[in-house]
Amino acid sequence: MRLIVCHNSISKIMSEATTYHALSDFIRSEFSDLPKNWIVEYKDVDGDMISMTCSDDFKSMMETTNAKYLKLNIKQADASQEIQILCEEKVEEKTEAQNE
Repeated sequence: MRLIVCHNSISKIMSEATTYHALSDFIRSEFSDLPKNWIVEYKDVDGDMISMTCSDDFKSMMETTNAKYLKLNIKQADASQEIQILCEEKVEEKTEAQNE
């Protein structure tokens, strides 16, 4: 699935999205004006806006979306999302360190 990543009226296409970390790296490399704490949102099959902040969210998106293209929007994280992002980053870093 190709991802169309949008931020501040700029759209970039990520042709092969395999992991949340790959998506995050792509976003950081393609968009120089990111907010300090950002999240990715997308519209699910029911039309609901879903926030993606970790690998589990990414896997869920990939499993539930059948489209060839999916539009992702980069947004400023609100206070509660910032706390969630920090906690999930620490858990993922610990998991990655254990897997090495």
